[in-house]
Amino acid sequence: MTFQSYQDIMLWRPPPVKSVIGGGILHEGTKLVIFGLPKRHKSVLAQQLAFCLAVGTQWLGFYTERSVVGYVQAEVPRPMFRLRTLKMGGNQTVPNDALYFMTNSIIKLDRDSGMKDLIRSVEKVNPKVLIIDPIYKFTTGSEESTLLHFVDNMDLLITKYGMTIVLVHHSRKPKTSVSGDIVDQGGSELRGPVIEQWADSIIRIQGPLESDERVLDFELRHAEQMIAPITVKLDRQRLWFMRV
Repeated sequence: MTFQSYQDIMLWRPPPVKSVIGGGILHEGTKLVIFGLPKRHKSVLAQQLAFCLAVGTQWLGFYTERSVVGYVQAEVPRPMFRLRTLKMGGNQTVPNDALYFMTNSIIKLDRDSGMKDLIRSVEKVNPKVLIIDPIYKFTTGSEESTLLHFVDNMDLLITKYGMTIVLVHHSRKPKTSVSGDIVDQGGSELRGPVIEQWADSIIRIQGPLESDERVLDFELRHAEQMIAPITVKLDRQRLWFMRV
């Protein structure tokens, strides 16, 4: 560990930072969190992203860099997850060795033993983008110390394997004002400050359960320009979101 002088910083010519998702949403080696209330189709949105990255097609109108993707999920039983995956990928040609899925409801990634298990799997397929869905299923609790250990382990994957991380997370229950109106807290609706402060980019998905339309809000640390909220609608036949 050494300091760099100002002159060293000026002379340093790092390689260009790749854009994984355009618009400043996700750069190589950074972290994105997709979050919202239960049953808002966060997982569908994240799995759609996995397909788009593996193929190199646009995601909701945003550029994607073709990448090897590993998707680890724990909420949907494996047979049902397979059906969803086949439905989403039915009309696409996914390159060989570009998209990998794992269903595991036991592994805990705030524990060293869980990380060792994940790393063994990671080293077999070498994904450049790792999607974990959702955080709470892969941690032993929601305490700050637990989440700090979890994000430290995610940073280890970034540093050691050059990964880019996407996490799916649940928001806390909405806060209401004295008058009964829901208070918009933005990214702070994440469960505790640890994930919010750690993430480079945050996408919040909102919308009523009775509708297939969702609004996506963006909080981006490394974007040159802000991205206004966008409205998307779920095509239930294809299980695919499209911009409205």
